[in-house]
Amino acid sequence: MDFACTSMDAVFLLYATVAWRLALGAFSTGRARAAVWTGLALFAASMASFSALVVGLAVSVYGIACWGRLRAKALRQLAVVAASFAAGGALVYAVTGFSLRECFAVARFQNVALMTRVIGRDPAALYGRIAFGNIAAFAIGAGLGLVPALALRLGTSGSKLDPWAAATAAVLAVMTFGGFYTMETERIWLYALPWIALVAVSARPFECGALRVLLVAGWVQSLAMEVLLFTLW
Repeated sequence: MDFACTSMDAVFLLYATVAWRLALGAFSTGRARAAVWTGLALFAASMASFSALVVGLAVSVYGIACWGRLRAKALRQLAVVAASFAAGGALVYAVTGFSLRECFAVARFQNVALMTRVIGRDPAALYGRIAFGNIAAFAIGAGLGLVPALALRLGTSGSKLDPWAAATAAVLAVMTFGGFYTMETERIWLYALPWIALVAVSARPFECGALRVLLVAGWVQSLAMEVLLFTLW
């Protein structure tokens, strides 16, 4: 609650989590109605943050990764999700005149203008440093508990990744190198923390002792950063 009062990122975490829960149900049951609710949930999430588009990308990659199990039904579910998202946007535009596409274009322009003013040059000129900063800040924010657990999971998987791990890895790469995030990913990417947490435990659960070590490591890091850096994030 305290974090939600200082940033919309915590609020968007709720939207993103609801959308993902519906998406998992849609690809688990194969029901078109579940896919409709997923698309509408993604559109509702886009009213809170344009990171909903990234969540939608993750849902798409996950659906494609489920091809081996669902076959053509996976594509049907994705089509229904996309159509429901578009229908939500069309309905809002017809009733209110609000265009999500135009709003996104303005937000993108303002972000580039802000970063240009802050760093004194076009952000594209610092693409490499910004991309590194994206993933580095997110890793710091994720903490000493989640990051090693994720690395261990991916390291033991080899080339065989389950659909969830594949979607998470692919979309994190797009988030890092896509060029549309330029700062403060330690909080903006809050919605992706459950993704890596689930990847970490998807192969097999951690033993109680290992979980305690991870929790203590995360707690110590959080306390140290609050005391030394005075950060709300």
